[in-house]
Amino acid sequence: MSALPVPFNNSYALSSPVRHCSLLAITLGLQTGWAVHERNGTIKFDCKPFRSSEYEGEGMKFVRFRYWLDEISKKYGSFDAVVFADIQHHSSMQSAIVYGGFLGHLTGWCDWRQIPYIGASMADVHKLVTGGDGIDQQSLIDALRRKGFINVSRDTAGALAVLDWALHYKARGNA
Repeated sequence: MSALPVPFNNSYALSSPVRHCSLLAITLGLQTGWAVHERNGTIKFDCKPFRSSEYEGEGMKFVRFRYWLDEISKKYGSFDAVVFADIQHHSSMQSAIVYGGFLGHLTGWCDWRQIPYIGASMADVHKLVTGGDGIDQQSLIDALRRKGFINVSRDTAGALAVLDWALHYKARGNA
């Protein structure tokens, strides 16, 4: 992907053959990273926490997540597709349960709005973005910074990498 980033508060403009599509890339979890590729080629990204407080039921994180999906869709317009980090191995049973809950809500939200979605294998994403087989977080952050994403953090790196993967395959006509 040919990228000429112009930083402005986690906002970058790309000149690429996929300028006119709108994509949401997302890593699912209690600290959800997200990146949006707007139709004008601008990329915006951040992270959103969804932890429940001690005074709430466990389902509130999912209620807030669904509300947030509606809000981000209103803010950036309708999405042509949603790409999420497809995580197969989790560090604990609890993280697997949380991931599954967010994934269920995300896919249901997309189905309701007739937005296509696809999971991106993080091993494939890391390989494309870093050029290597390692999947450590720091190499991913370093590779994204070399691509011009200056404000990359541990919470946003996954979503930006998934977006980069999606744009790469979209530009090649595979998505």
